[in-house]
Amino acid sequence: MSADALYDEHWLLAYEANVKGWLPSVSGTDHVAADPNFGFLKSRKAFFYDQSATAAGTAPIPLPTLPTITTSVTFTSLVAGTARYPVAMV
Repeated sequence: MSADALYDEHWLLAYEANVKGWLPSVSGTDHVAADPNFGFLKSRKAFFYDQSATAAGTAPIPLPTLPTITTSVTFTSLVAGTARYPVAMV
């Protein structure tokens, strides 16, 4: 992360990644603490993502399932004298 990232559309990730220790700073310095605005928040232990809300050991949220739709179509020849071959599409 970098100091510039604190002022773009991903500012929240740049801040939280530093505060939570998820991603290191590109320069090796604490870019959040060095910034007057975000340093103020960090010094007061402000955060936006609460990790305690996702306690370990809880059951995962099940993925939604889609209904099964079955379609059957039969094609027959309209030309006189030819064989008819039914075809089912599922």
